[in-house]
Amino acid sequence: MIYAKEDTSSEVQASGFAMGSATAVGAAVGVNIVSSDVNASFNGEGIANGNAYVGAVSHNKDDTNAIATAVGADIQRYMDKYAKGQQKTQETANKIASGDYFGDDKEDGDKEKDKKNNDKNETASKINDKVNEKGSKDADVKDSDKANNNKSLSSGVLGSQNVK
Repeated sequence: MIYAKEDTSSEVQASGFAMGSATAVGAAVGVNIVSSDVNASFNGEGIANGNAYVGAVSHNKDDTNAIATAVGADIQRYMDKYAKGQQKTQETANKIASGDYFGDDKEDGDKEKDKKNNDKNETASKINDKVNEKGSKDADVKDSDKANNNKSLSSGVLGSQNVK
């Protein structure tokens, strides 16, 4: 009996990742080229009293895996929604901080009247005075940038610190 056995395995892994702000395309290619020969031979002379067996067996395990991912327009859409929500939240907080507790349902003339009325708000005046006192000592800070009763507190704080 002459017997040859081949037992092989090969594995190929490929991956690709792409990311774009609007659109993305990801690709991955895995290539596995396997060539195998198994030979069993008897290169001689012999006398067999019965059966003679010459055989070859091959067992090949070849795996190829490829995965590609892409992140693009969908994530950007969610990021845009988040930014809009953040902006709306900031606008609402600024309105509340400036005394507009019940929304923005007043006509333009009434808004101007309310701003003038806020000039007499002593609590806001005291807070704004402290903010300006602790603000930037740079000569570049204009009076219009400093905290006052006619703008939101957050805008006044940024202006008084000379944040551009």
